Amino acid sequence: MQLTENQKTEKEYFDLFRQRYELPQGTITFSDKPDVVIFDENNRRILGIEIANLYINDGNATDSEQKQRVNRRRVLDLAEKIYLSRGGRRIELFIGFCQENLIKPKRIEQIAEDLAAHVLKISALSDAYYCYAPIDPTPEISFLSHDGNEYPKLRWDLWHSYSTPLLNVPRVKAMVERKAKKAGHYTSCEANWLLLIVDFWDPAQDQWMHWSTDESVEKTPFDRILIFHTATGIIEVTQLSQEPKENHV
Repeated sequence: MQLTENQKTEKEYFDLFRQRYELPQGTITFSDKPDVVIFDENNRRILGIEIANLYINDGNATDSEQKQRVNRRRVLDLAEKIYLSRGGRRIELFIGFCQENLIKPKRIEQIAEDLAAHVLKISALSDAYYCYAPIDPTPEISFLSHDGNEYPKLRWDLWHSYSTPLLNVPRVKAMVERKAKKAGHYTSCEANWLLLIVDFWDPAQDQWMHWSTDESVEKTPFDRILIFHTATGIIEVTQLSQEPKENHV
């Protein structure tokens, strides 16, 4: 059966995970509810694994990285159009946005206008230009860099600077609770795991991994709840009435 795009992504994460964590021997298949099923030689479903990405914030939240990166891209695309329409030369530019001063949708057009106007002023410079907090009335923009050269095509891109927060424990608990409520509808397996993915390369997910020994979640239908950080390793979430198991990192 051909995998969907979502299943292909889950397979990539799972392949990284299985390199770090010991799994039962058997035939691995990718499906849905749960996402991964391991069959033994007698074709019994010995393990089902549900996979989900653990984002720092809900994607619908205004301050989420998921929302903000869309807003940044909209500002950049609009500013480029304004800039070129006013005769700006084709330069390379890196733009940084402030994490504290979030981009509100109603501000996108004004930020783009301010950015285009400022870049028109500095685009004539033949020397390199680096400036933090370059546009006084536009606190959403934190950094601009221009190397002074002209190129065949306009080359503007985002300059990324992020702080990495601690693991969002309340969000872990909320996700576990949601997944536990749905577990009764999964295909029956002898054992069930929940695997939460934290993708190091995605600022909307990347978190410092720490699960305190004082923290636990209510007992769930999952025999194990694991959090896999793609760069640093795996921790296990302790469930009430469950002894903590050995971590594999």
